[in-house]
Amino acid sequence: MRTLFLLLCLANIAVAVGMNWWMPDPMGTHFGAGNQADGFMSPAGFAVFISGFVALFATGVLIVPWLVRVLPASGWRMPNREFWMSEENRPRTARRFRSFFESVGIALMLLFLLIQWLTFHANRTAPPQINMPIFWCGFVGFLAVFAMLMVRFYVSFRLPKKTDAEIQ
Repeated sequence: MRTLFLLLCLANIAVAVGMNWWMPDPMGTHFGAGNQADGFMSPAGFAVFISGFVALFATGVLIVPWLVRVLPASGWRMPNREFWMSEENRPRTARRFRSFFESVGIALMLLFLLIQWLTFHANRTAPPQINMPIFWCGFVGFLAVFAMLMVRFYVSFRLPKKTDAEIQ
């Protein structure tokens, strides 16, 4: 999953930089009521903004599992913290955090690719106008995936059922 996440991060940066050649200056980057552009920036500024955000987000996604391993258990709010942050369970806990953050990262990078595609096509019209139905479908899809990942993440930190040998 990490490879897919990093490839999607690189794809977002490549798309943002590649859009420079075909975008008007200034380009519409925020769309308000009536789907009309109401915020503008240069294509280079857009590329720097997207690239910086993706790099910062990727750093956070990649550093959290390491933080789970090194920060004290008291610094984490999670179900059954004493069990999951014990020394013998920390590697498994870090893997769960890594899986969750990479999954959310994949979903967010896919949403960003959609937004960049919509921004590209919006700026090919005069005046710039975004396709809001497609945006809302993508955004609601992202929220649904995020909610499912949150539930799965929370449930994964239940205490394991005791075996018959442990009960006796």
